[in-house]
Amino acid sequence: MAGQSFGPRPAPGKPEEDGRAACAACGKLLTSDEIGATRKFLGPRRTKFLCLSCLSAELGADPEKLREKIEDYRRMGCVYFSPGPPEERE
Repeated sequence: MAGQSFGPRPAPGKPEEDGRAACAACGKLLTSDEIGATRKFLGPRRTKFLCLSCLSAELGADPEKLREKIEDYRRMGCVYFSPGPPEERE
């Protein structure tokens, strides 16, 4: 598939540093877990991603509960969350 790009892209109009995406709501640089959580909880076709704080506000959920769910999904082998240690997920 020539010309197709994979991986996160920065949100339009948001700053980009080291190729990472920025939160569509607040502009914070995102971790792979935050991108995965946006896709898991809001739909896999999302192209604009949210940081955990903005995602929890969007869902009306406690951020700590979202972190727990991410770890649950990680243990189950969900493809949205990498299995490595936290420092490798940044």
